[in-house]
Amino acid sequence: MNYEVQTYKNGKWAISSVQDDKDEGIYEAQRLFQSKRTSSVRVVWEIFDESNDTYRMKVVFRRSCKGSEELSSG
Repeated sequence: MNYEVQTYKNGKWAISSVQDDKDEGIYEAQRLFQSKRTSSVRVVWEIFDESNDTYRMKVVFRRSCKGSEELSSG
């Protein structure tokens, strides 16, 4: 399982880092947000579906100037 820490800049989401642990990903996202170098961060759980060889993404945490939210990963 991978958790991508993404930042929002110039109208696009960009991967800042990839973590193996959800809590580490959320910690890193919060650290980036507090540095005030970005207006929004999110942690995306990348899920591989073996049945059709595809990946899908699920946002498990997000924070922006408008507020924060931790989402269920289940």
